[in-house]
Amino acid sequence: MSSYYSLFVLGLSIFLIVLLTARFRINAFFALLIVTLLTGFLIGASPMEVVQIMKSSLGNTLGKIGLVILLGMLLGTILEKTKATLSIAYYILRRTGVKQVPLAIALVGFLVGLPIFCDAAFVVLSSLNKSVVQRAKLSMPMMATILGSALYAVHCLVPPHPGILAATEQMQLSLGAVLIGGVLLAIPTVFVAFLWARRFANGQTAPTILAATTETEKTPSIIQAIIPILVPILLIAMQVFVPLWLTPASESAWWTQGLLFLGEPFVALLVGVLLALLLLVCPPYQAFNSWLSESLSKAGVILAIIAAGGMFGAMLEAANIGKSLGSWLKPLNLGVFFPFLVAAVLKTAQGSSTVAVITAASLCYALLPDLGLASEMGRILAVLAMGAGSMTVSHTNDSYFWVVAQFSELEARTTFRSFSMATLLMGFFAQTVVFLSTFFVL
Repeated sequence: MSSYYSLFVLGLSIFLIVLLTARFRINAFFALLIVTLLTGFLIGASPMEVVQIMKSSLGNTLGKIGLVILLGMLLGTILEKTKATLSIAYYILRRTGVKQVPLAIALVGFLVGLPIFCDAAFVVLSSLNKSVVQRAKLSMPMMATILGSALYAVHCLVPPHPGILAATEQMQLSLGAVLIGGVLLAIPTVFVAFLWARRFANGQTAPTILAATTETEKTPSIIQAIIPILVPILLIAMQVFVPLWLTPASESAWWTQGLLFLGEPFVALLVGVLLALLLLVCPPYQAFNSWLSESLSKAGVILAIIAAGGMFGAMLEAANIGKSLGSWLKPLNLGVFFPFLVAAVLKTAQGSSTVAVITAASLCYALLPDLGLASEMGRILAVLAMGAGSMTVSHTNDSYFWVVAQFSELEARTTFRSFSMATLLMGFFAQTVVFLSTFFVL
């Protein structure tokens, strides 16, 4: 198969994914499944070879991240149902005071967004956001953009959210390393959106005080609410730091193995779920079973898309398309901009950040040596660049765009001018930081 034909197959595959998901609104799982089958036949694989590639890649993908996504969804559901997320929100608002209410909402979004998907978290926090806007007489476009952007940045850049998690596994990286890098990149990215939102609000400020009656529901204590979020993050981060302290004598010690075991992402999230169950104030079995069923139902759709993305990537790998594309791209010296551009084009065209990152990871993995990103740090920057691209840009083909608009009671035109523009700035800013980092770590 010639390199020209390989590039034709690649271009056609991406075009079809965008066409099916963006133009015809076909479910991303089904679109990826159809395109994967077509790609297999176009590269000359026999029907049974196509089936075998798809089956093996399906098992590999789900085996790596299936439990993480299921447990992450369950943890988020428990925190939502027990009002732990609201407890965190109210605590931050009380501590910051009125003048810093917009910053407080950004902090709320950042923290709550760590374990909860951005759309679900925005729905949970939208009532609080409306209450703040009414009581402090702030601009709703400003506050919706601040909350939506904070949740969005964490969703796109910080595992164990599904897109960036799948890319981390594809690039064979430590989850803890990408988690730390994602958090460090997300913080200034959220601040950029915060500054944009404040400018968009045309100078409206918060007078008087935020009434204490904002907190009208019985919620868990702040310690109870935040522990199930912080403990899994700290445990996963241990996978990065513990190996740095190891000596040949301590490598096989029981405490070392115990810490590494607890640092496994699905084990850490399981610990978080068990800690979150302590928030229940009623006999837990009935409630827990109901929440588990709800979480499994929600996670099923996400797992299906991720599995289909893994099959598509495996088919591209079987066709050696990466080598052909690498020979074309190497003279261009795109470096870390290539994964960003691939993810940004896919995100803007078809709407899903998760699909954009998964597809970009599948395309970029074989190209890492040609892009100068084959080292561990290079792969980390490549994943973060994909995350930056997956933020660029959220508009009408993105369900999260409509969540922000509808739950904030904003017109689409207003949401374009505020939230969509913020996501554009966030993506380019995050990529600029990633690019500048290459001068120091590569």
